[in-house]
Amino acid sequence: MVQAISKDGIPVQATAPPVFRSTELLAKLISAGSAACVAEAITLPMDCAKIKLQVEGGTLLSTLRTIAATDGTKGFFRGLVPVYTDNLVSVPSDWDSTTPPRIST
Repeated sequence: MVQAISKDGIPVQATAPPVFRSTELLAKLISAGSAACVAEAITLPMDCAKIKLQVEGGTLLSTLRTIAATDGTKGFFRGLVPVYTDNLVSVPSDWDSTTPPRIST
């Protein structure tokens, strides 16, 4: 707060104009996209198994064995690049459009 003098000679407190920190926003957008990518990397193997299970039927354990036998470890992470691309674009923009900005003084 800054002391200022009004037209009547009475001291008043003046506030500085709000400052928007774009670096904070950029950091939050990057962290939102990164967090979504980490979460996707953790859950994608089970998602791949779920989709294969829905298409081919069987049990979860047999589906996991089939993926491991046919494609190896890489089979559990099939589609990771498109998912990352989607998360890096959509999650930060969703967060940015639904979270009200904070203006620091």
